[in-house]
Amino acid sequence: MPSVICADSKTRLERRAEKFNLPPREIQVVARLSAGDTRKAVAFGLEISPWTVDFHLFNARRKIGAANLANTIVKLLT
Repeated sequence: MPSVICADSKTRLERRAEKFNLPPREIQVVARLSAGDTRKAVAFGLEISPWTVDFHLFNARRKIGAANLANTIVKLLT
């Protein structure tokens, strides 16, 4: 049986984040943090400062109505 490639390569987190109208950079930050990266590692990988990571995370949390990072991830995955 041939393997089937899914046309939609977005993760569940990315699809849910779009429903909250998160811009791409906020989605990237939350996705990397949810994968276990530290804020410093996310900043290095995205070539932004750790303060900018905090800024994007704060905005994502505010838009989603989450209290912290763990709550943000739970709301995006459920």
